[in-house]
Amino acid sequence: MLFLEVDPRHILGIKKDHGAYFESVIEQCGLTTHNTVIVLAVTSSYVKYNEALIRGLSNYRKRGYQIALRFDHLISDKHAFELIEKLTPDYVSLSARQIEHADGHHALKKLQALKHAISLTQGKGILRQIDRKKSEILARQSGFDFVEGSYYDNLNATHQPIIIKS
Repeated sequence: MLFLEVDPRHILGIKKDHGAYFESVIEQCGLTTHNTVIVLAVTSSYVKYNEALIRGLSNYRKRGYQIALRFDHLISDKHAFELIEKLTPDYVSLSARQIEHADGHHALKKLQALKHAISLTQGKGILRQIDRKKSEILARQSGFDFVEGSYYDNLNATHQPIIIKS
């Protein structure tokens, strides 16, 4: 899969045929839209444009692209869950750095609730930026589908096995 980050301004700036330009470039590279994931970074700055973003991303989906939401900072739980429910993304990624600062039990409950919301839409959860043991434990306990981060690079360097749930 090719994960292609698209700036929200690009989605808002194009009125129709979202993905047409990327489609021709992707095909020239020998890829297809079906193995290309359009990634939208979700920020509170664009909350008021949600409906337009959803329409634009739905147009990408009609062209065969998969859709991912990337949360670097969780906006309100309500807003995140609503966006996931309306858009039904194929992937939702979240930065572990942001969540690990919360109290352990609270962070775990928050991650499990988010993972449950993702699962209800048949999507896959990705927990990114796992840099410390604390984040790795949260990832394992919360049941995210995929994980990534320097913590696993460090394990690899010491030749310890890495177990990744898929």
